Amino acid sequence: MEVVERGQESWTSPEGKEYFVKYEADENGFRIVESNVVPATDGGMLADGAQGSFVSLEDLFDEFDK
Repeated sequence: MEVVERGQESWTSPEGKEYFVKYEADENGFRIVESNVVPATDGGMLADGAQGSFVSLEDLFDEFDK
């Protein structure tokens, strides 16, 4: 699987806390590889790229429309 895009978003909350999300994307969707926003799921899965890909709802609906 070839990584097509890598990126990062960051912002500051109204309380002054800095947040960031680093991601990579390929033909299967995008994965959060590092973040201080969503560091782990309720089940303990870390945001380290091993959690699988996410697909947008728009992409899913587009597939149903075909």
